[in-house]
Amino acid sequence: MLEYLRSASVGRVAVSTASWPEIFPVNYVPDYGTVVFRTGPGTKLDAVLAGPRSFWKRTA
Repeated sequence: MLEYLRSASVGRVAVSTASWPEIFPVNYVPDYGTVVFRTGPGTKLDAVLAGPRSFWKRTA
């Protein structure tokens, strides 16, 4: 799994907002079994912190 994640650097984060799901492209790095990406204040961060569900997909 780790090699699979290392073979790309762009992924998608899907989050649930009050109205509907939203999907965002992000640059990421795998780090000790965790996917790390950086984001500023806004929809992605608010939804990940407030919601119980977020989803990740590596983009080929």
